[in-house]
Amino acid sequence: MKEDIGLSKAEAGIEEAKKRGDAGYLLEVLAGPPSGLRVMAVRALGEVGGEKARIALASVARDRRGEGPDVRLAAIESLGGLYGDKAYASFLEEFIADDNRRVVTGARRVLSVADTDGYPLRLLSRGCLDHQAIGVYGRSRLAESVPLLGRFLEERAAAGDLLSTNYWGKVYISVRALGNIGGEEAVNNIRVFLGAIHGAGSSGDRVLVQERADKIRGAARAAIEAAGKG
Repeated sequence: MKEDIGLSKAEAGIEEAKKRGDAGYLLEVLAGPPSGLRVMAVRALGEVGGEKARIALASVARDRRGEGPDVRLAAIESLGGLYGDKAYASFLEEFIADDNRRVVTGARRVLSVADTDGYPLRLLSRGCLDHQAIGVYGRSRLAESVPLLGRFLEERAAAGDLLSTNYWGKVYISVRALGNIGGEEAVNNIRVFLGAIHGAGSSGDRVLVQERADKIRGAARAAIEAAGKG
């Protein structure tokens, strides 16, 4: 009961500080030990605004070791009103790769709205090659992503692991993305890959592996055929 009363009092203190624009109080909350109040304080600080708030929130967002993903993501989202549009998009780009998965997903979601047209190129500039990023390349028909996708397919064919559980899904959507992007370079990459995997998924393999190989080859052939009609 005492803990509940203490928590309610602390929450009320944050709300009051937000109403009176007391960034100093909120900064003190953030300077204290980690607690369930940090997300609340972060969001309140974003509403109060100011240079000190911006610097503190940016520091929280970048603290990969000391802060949990919920607090960091709250800081990332709260900074939207404290940066100019271009500066905010560049800030968000810091978090779209090589980070906690929840932070990456949240930052990408915000960035895709903050810089809709530039979002695919920002993913590419960071070398993003996960399922979600590959899907963005394909849907946006980003021709600049063709070399990255082509190298990935070439590497998987050379390693012989393109039908493994870890890779076959990415291989499949990469082929589809190249087909959607279209153009001579994309089609050439698909043709080279199709030739390289000619014997993959042979009759000696498990049924599941054969099915994966057939699905990938089917996607590759469909992409080449579609390009020929375009």
